[in-house]
Parts: sequence; structure tokens; C-alpha cells
Amino acid sequence: MLRARERRILDAFLDAMIPPAEDGLGPSALEAGVPAKLEAMLESFPPTQRRLFPLALWAVELYPIALGPLPRVFTRLDRAARTRALERLEHHTLYPLRQAYMALKLFSFLFWAEHPDVARACDWGMHCA
Repeated sequence: MLRARERRILDAFLDAMIPPAEDGLGPSALEAGVPAKLEAMLESFPPTQRRLFPLALWAVELYPIALGPLPRVFTRLDRAARTRALERLEHHTLYPLRQAYMALKLFSFLFWAEHPDVARACDWGMHCA
């Protein structure tokens, strides 16, 4: 569903948002298979909404260019710089840009939280058994 470049943006976003275990809780988003789950979700969207998701990815990709000092896109930054860019994006004053980021974040964490190791570590759903 996503083009190769958009998939690289998504992978970089997820790597910064939900990093490997030494930096986060449980498996990373990449280890938990979040990119594939997001792409499967996109296939169920109507065509108009399906086209909006890549636009949100491109907003994340191009945002760091404005931060300087060297104009670089999101995927060219290291994890620490990507994380800082996302922290700034979360509080951006431009509503559509902030909401694009928040939608990506929401879906990413929803699919990550479905992973059994994450649910077990957070004790989610254990009382329902």
C-alpha cells in the first residue's frame, strides 16, 4: 500500500516513537510488527482517507528541514534527533501539522499495545481472563 519511501519514513517514525527494549517498554514498534498492521489498516480505509495517511508521513519527513541548523529530512536524522523533532512536532502551533503527527502516534501505539509482551508488561487485559 505504501510506497518504499513512505515505508522508510514510517519505519523511522516508529523507531523514534517506540524504540527497542533498551530505550522503551517491551518490543520496539518494528519488532512488534506495527508497520504491517498499519498498512493492513490502510487497506480497509476508503480511498480519500487512504491518501491522507502518506501525507501525514510526508509532513513528518519534511518538518525537520525547518528546524535547522542543517536542513535534513526526518529519515536522515539519528534516533535522538528524530525523537527531538517529534517532541517539537507534538506541541506545534499549526493544528493540521500537529494532528497529522497525533494520528500517526495514536495508531502506532494502539497496534504496539496489542502485542502480547506489551500487554503482559502493562498488565492490560489480565483481569478479563
